[in-house]
Amino acid sequence: MRYDIAIIGTGPGGVSAALTAKNRNKRIVLFGSRQMSGKVEKAHEIRNYPGLPFIKGADLAAAFRDQLDRMDIPVTETRIGAVYAMGDYFALQAGEEMLEAETVILATGVVQAKPLPGEE
Repeated sequence: MRYDIAIIGTGPGGVSAALTAKNRNKRIVLFGSRQMSGKVEKAHEIRNYPGLPFIKGADLAAAFRDQLDRMDIPVTETRIGAVYAMGDYFALQAGEEMLEAETVILATGVVQAKPLPGEE
């Protein structure tokens, strides 16, 4: 099956992209953790999410899951190993399976790491 959009990541960006695509009647597949973003889930308090000031991370992650469920958007927890540009579509290696999508949205977030020498 060829999807209109493959979305990789279940943090705020990936969830938002999935909801928007579903509202526009796109055939989508959402890859990531059903627990949502680890950074969101573990946050004691989130102060910068529009419309939901001072929300606990676990509560925001639960709200993400609830909205995805209500909109019938499953989370595929298979890890993407590679994405290949194939001309007018993309091939995604999902475990042992190859999937196709016309568009790929990478919403994998960021990871804090130690600065590189001289980066400061």
